[in-house]
Amino acid sequence: MSLLKLPFIAGATLGLHAASTAPNPPPKPAEKRIEPTKVEFMLNSPLLRNAQKAVYWSAALAELAIIGALESPSAGSERVVSALSLGTTPTALRITPLLALGSTLVATGGLLRLHCYSALGKHFTFETAIFKNHTLVKTGPYSRVRHPSYTGAVLAYLGLLCYYASPGSWFMECVYKGTTAGKVFGISYAVMMTLVVSGLLGRISKEDEGLKREFGQEWLDYAARVPHVLIPGAY
Repeated sequence: MSLLKLPFIAGATLGLHAASTAPNPPPKPAEKRIEPTKVEFMLNSPLLRNAQKAVYWSAALAELAIIGALESPSAGSERVVSALSLGTTPTALRITPLLALGSTLVATGGLLRLHCYSALGKHFTFETAIFKNHTLVKTGPYSRVRHPSYTGAVLAYLGLLCYYASPGSWFMECVYKGTTAGKVFGISYAVMMTLVVSGLLGRISKEDEGLKREFGQEWLDYAARVPHVLIPGAY
C-alpha cells in the first residue's frame, strides 16, 4: 500500500463529512415544519449522525496509521500495523477500480452538497421547514434539478458502499473479512444506509407539496421549467 491511496481516503472521508454535516442549526419551533416520517425522525438524530462520523473517521485514521507505519519502519510501527491490520497482510490494502469509483462518487456528492448549502444559505437545514421570509431558490444547482442536495447525498452514500465494500479497503480487508462482528456490523451498516437513502427519497414529494403550498404559482412555474427532481434530463 502506497501514499497514492491518500487522495482516495481523503476524498471518501471528507466527502462523507461534508454530506452528513448540517450547515445550519435545526429550525426554531415557530417555523413551519413539514412533519417528518418515523424514518426521517430517526435519520435526523444527531446521535446517529455523530456515530456515523465516528465510523468513517475511525476507518480513515486506521488506514492512515498503517500507511504511516509502513513508510517509517520500526519496532513500534510493526506493532501498529499488526494491531490495525487484524492479521491481514498490509499489501491487501490497495487501490482497486471499485474503491477509486467509490471515493470519486463520495467526493462528488460532498461537493454538490456544499454547493447546495451555499445556494440555500441559512434556509438549508436537515429538517424540512419553511422559514420566515423564505424565498424559492431557483439558481445554481437548483436551476438544473429541484432537489440537487438529495442527488449529492445519494451519490455520497452509494459511493460509501462502493468504497468500503471494495477489495482493498481497510474495512473490507481487516474488519469485514477478519471478524464475525465485522461481518454483522458491515451488513447492518449497509441496511442502515439503504434506510437513509430511502428516507431521503421519500421526502421529495412531501417537500414539493410544502413548497407548492407556500409559493403557489411561483413554484408551479419553477416545476414546469425544472421538471426533474434528481438527475437532469432523466428523473
